[in-house]
Amino acid sequence: MKIAVPLTLSLILLAAMAAASAIALAILPADASIGVHFDLSGNPDRFATPLLAVSIMPTAALFAILMFCLAPRFEKRRENLARSGRAYATVWAVTLVLLAAAHGFILARAFGIEVSVTHGMVGGLGLLLIATGNIAGKIRPNRTVGVRTPWTLADGDNWTKTHRLYGWFSVVCGLAVILAALFAKSTHLVGIIGIGALIATAVVPTGYSFWLSRRKAT
Repeated sequence: MKIAVPLTLSLILLAAMAAASAIALAILPADASIGVHFDLSGNPDRFATPLLAVSIMPTAALFAILMFCLAPRFEKRRENLARSGRAYATVWAVTLVLLAAAHGFILARAFGIEVSVTHGMVGGLGLLLIATGNIAGKIRPNRTVGVRTPWTLADGDNWTKTHRLYGWFSVVCGLAVILAALFAKSTHLVGIIGIGALIATAVVPTGYSFWLSRRKAT
């Protein structure tokens, strides 16, 4: 599977994150306490030194890039994963963009810029759900990306039907999440909706896959 394009774009994004970190580290006081984790209401509940705060997301991005580069090497159904190359690249790109956005929120709050981390990240989650929903139908059976249950992996028809369900369901959840992030005033409510959508998009397709397998067995 060709990974040159997503890898190049990821490295450019990682370099931008590293540059932003270097600039922030040069400006922030050495004894500053930077919020790096936020509760559902958007209030920081974990803090770190400037060096650690500006390093968390770039490090996570680096590990994500390595994971996306190496995962295809361990895939038993490489031909199917190769046929799902566009979908794989989309998941890769959206993941890196979300990590970069999280990095931007941390830096903004470090400099006292009032941004709603919860609204921003939940909105980003909505975009992720829409993106993955749109490409779900193009993913061929594999063990690297997609709704990988014992039933989808054992039955191609189960895989196809489950991913069709996931596709439209994920888009609907994504739109609902984005609307909540844009219009809901309660940060706590936005966080709950985001978590609920994330859980639903995992549980519903899994349950549907199981139901399909049971129906086929009877």
